[in-house]
Amino acid sequence: MSEAAKEPAKHSYYFGPGLADLKQVVTSALKNIEESLFSLANTIEDSPNFMIKIDNIIINVLWWIFSYTFWIGAATMTILAGVTFCFFMLIPHIAVFLVVDIIGIAYTGIIFVIELVMMKLRRVSLVCDTCHTRFAYPVYICPSCGAKHQELSPNVFGALHHRCTCGAKLPSSLLVLKNPRRSLDAICPNCWKSGREVTVQGAGSHTVCIPIVGGESAGKSAFITAYVKDLIDHQASTHGLTTHFYDDSKKSMYSAMTMDYQNGTVKKTATVTRTDISSTISFSFYLEGEKLKPRRLMQIYDIAGETFVGNSENEQQRQYEHCDGIVLVIDPMSLPKAQALFGNQMDAGDQSAVSSASLEDVMNALNNDLRENTKIDKSGKLSMPLAVVLNKVDEAEGLDDRFGNKGVMKIRAANTERFTNDFDLMDLLCRQFLVDMDMPEIVDLIEQNFKSSRFFAVSAIGHTAGNGNAFKPLNVNAVMSWILQNCDPNLAKDLSMQTFSKASLPLEKPVAGLYEALLAGQGGSKQSSQ
Repeated sequence: MSEAAKEPAKHSYYFGPGLADLKQVVTSALKNIEESLFSLANTIEDSPNFMIKIDNIIINVLWWIFSYTFWIGAATMTILAGVTFCFFMLIPHIAVFLVVDIIGIAYTGIIFVIELVMMKLRRVSLVCDTCHTRFAYPVYICPSCGAKHQELSPNVFGALHHRCTCGAKLPSSLLVLKNPRRSLDAICPNCWKSGREVTVQGAGSHTVCIPIVGGESAGKSAFITAYVKDLIDHQASTHGLTTHFYDDSKKSMYSAMTMDYQNGTVKKTATVTRTDISSTISFSFYLEGEKLKPRRLMQIYDIAGETFVGNSENEQQRQYEHCDGIVLVIDPMSLPKAQALFGNQMDAGDQSAVSSASLEDVMNALNNDLRENTKIDKSGKLSMPLAVVLNKVDEAEGLDDRFGNKGVMKIRAANTERFTNDFDLMDLLCRQFLVDMDMPEIVDLIEQNFKSSRFFAVSAIGHTAGNGNAFKPLNVNAVMSWILQNCDPNLAKDLSMQTFSKASLPLEKPVAGLYEALLAGQGGSKQSSQ
């Protein structure tokens, strides 16, 4: 906010009204003193005649001076006694008020600090579906009069509650458990400043925001479907967590995902043509549990590949500035050399679903979004973890042999003492595959721009799309487990997710000929992840 005058709440007694009362008391006391002084002056003017009837004028004058001086002294002492009495009555009043006011201000300060610490430790925040801005406090709406409260937190308007100008009492702290603040209707503060009201839900939650990006037909929607379906239907309930949807539209999205999952097909993410609608689609749902405080609001973003690669979004993609991790989905068969080497191993269904987006264009689009919406730290790298997914590993046998589970097993068998962690070795093989497919600059770009990155071999559907069988995802959960292990270890722990080594990746520097050397049990440095 800005100007407190715009906040439709009454100031706390300790931050204004109390001072006004004290000012009134002091003013009244001073006025009484002033009136007494004027009364004295008037009395002097109307003083009695102290002259005596003696013929000696000198004696008369001396008597008059003595009598008048005595009378003035007596009157002055009377006034001073009255003034002193007023001050002695006023000082205790001021002292009591100051003590009470200081206690009230200190109490508000303590509640403010507790709120600040709790908000920080719990990482309470929301992300708007429309403008993608992250914020801790939405604009809350008074249920009685509809007034918009931008500062409903412990401050000059109150510690635990604010009094709306309409008289309604509104909760203003996380410490209020009865009729809590999160139960109030709220709107996005950023959108509201732009002149539109966008309803937000989930106040008081810890929002986990993960964009899934890639070219068209790379398998982003399938990846989201595979992960969400398993998390909501199996992982959450198995570990004592409950889930519910952000709103009815997300519930409908999940129903469509369920049908796709069962049929083994995924509808391509539609390109948003209306300019007044967000180009980015968010699937949002809550995770709650007895030990999971606060609840998590999971927001997984998807955007049409054509829109992403063309950087033609309707809105600024602010989610990159604060996201908890990014998943970059790549169709390996979109690489010309991979298509030439393994294209004859694909069936017709997979061949028709190969992404037409070049990896260079995909990386350029991602870099453009990141440059526009993020700040590079002192190291020159981005802090959010990047999971690079080589999807559809099962669309050609040669892919699985090179960097999938089969490839990992083969290399480990040839290097039994060298590699002890499957996912660390998979990371190396995926990077090496890109180098061998004439994409070394992509690997270097990722290493240079991200503090933390890991490559995965994945099959979101687990078979050729549209063959009538349900999804059989491979390594999808591992990808998201790694992201959550980095950004929300408490949630990862509650879900008993896959854990990953702390090895410095890649285990070896990908160079031409390394894959063949590893296959033969040879290679560069002896380094293994523990």
